[in-house]
Amino acid sequence: MAYSPTVRRRRLSNALRQFRETAGLDSKEAARRLGWQPSKVTRIERDEWRRPTINDVMDLLDVYGVTDETRRQAIIALARESRRRGWWEEEFKDILGGALVGLEWEASEIQTFEAMLIPGLLQTADYARAVFKGGRVMERGDIERLTEARLARQRILDREDPPSFWAVIDEAALR
Repeated sequence: MAYSPTVRRRRLSNALRQFRETAGLDSKEAARRLGWQPSKVTRIERDEWRRPTINDVMDLLDVYGVTDETRRQAIIALARESRRRGWWEEEFKDILGGALVGLEWEASEIQTFEAMLIPGLLQTADYARAVFKGGRVMERGDIERLTEARLARQRILDREDPPSFWAVIDEAALR
C-alpha cells in the first residue's frame, strides 16, 4: 500500500490531540509545560505544520504521559513517515498545491461527480490541455506542466493496489 505523508501528518495531529485530551490538559496548559506559545500546540493539532520534528512529538508524548513504549514508537514512526515528501511534492511542487493529491494517493475509494468535464483522473493529455487552455490565460509551458501533473495523478489507478473509483459524469460532459 502506498502511503501519503499528508494523511500520516493528519493522523499524527489527531493522535496527539487525543493524547492531550486523555491527559486532561487543554492546549494552553500543554504549551505552558513545554515553554511553547499556545498557538504551536493548536497548529500541530490542526495539521497546520509542514514537517513535524521528532523532538516536538517526543516532548508532547512526555507531557501527555504516554509511557507505553510500543505506542510511543508507533507515534514516532508516524512522525517520521509524515516528514517525507510525496512524489507530487518532488516532481510538481510548482503546480500541485494543497492536500488533494496527498489525500487521493492514500484513498481506498474515490468518488466524483462531474457536470461539465470528464474527471481529471480519466482525462487524456489532449483533453487536459484543452481544459487548461480554455480555462485561463497562461503560457504554453504552464499548460504542459499542468497536463504532466494531471497525467501523473492518474498513476494511482494503475498501481498494484488502486483505489476503487466511481465517477458520475453528466451527459453534458460526455458530449
